[in-house]
Amino acid sequence: MRRNLFVLLFGLTVVFGFLNSSSIYSGMGKFVIMLDLVQNDNGDNPTTNIGFYLSGIGAGRYECITVTGLAEDLSTDMYRSHGVPKNADAACHSFWAGMGETVYLVQKKGNVEVYKREEYEGGGASKYKKVKTVNIY
Repeated sequence: MRRNLFVLLFGLTVVFGFLNSSSIYSGMGKFVIMLDLVQNDNGDNPTTNIGFYLSGIGAGRYECITVTGLAEDLSTDMYRSHGVPKNADAACHSFWAGMGETVYLVQKKGNVEVYKREEYEGGGASKYKKVKTVNIY
C-alpha cells in the first residue's frame, strides 16, 4: 500500500511519499532539504534507506545510506540528547536489537555531508563520522 505525504511549505503543497516514509523540512540559504526515510520491514532485520529531496539549486532526490532499524526523524529539540550539532539541517535515529544509529545532514559549499554514529544499549556511543558527501551542484 502506497501513501502520499502532503507537506505545506511556504504556502505551496508539495507531494512526495513512499510507504512508511517520514519527512522533515529545513531551510538554509538557497535550498531546502526534506529528509526521506524509506523503511523496509523485511522481518528479521528491518532497515531504513536514508535519502533527501532538495529544492532550489541542485533540485532532486539523493540517496545517502542505509541503517538497521526503522529510523524516525529527530525534531530539533531532540538534537542535543542525540549529540547532533545545532547546525544540522536534518537528522534521524534508528534502534534495533540493542544498537542504534543516528544520522544527520549538513549543507556545506555545494555539498550535503552525511554523518553517522552508533549507540549501544546500556549506554555509550561512538563519535560521529562523516560517511558520505553528496555533491548537489
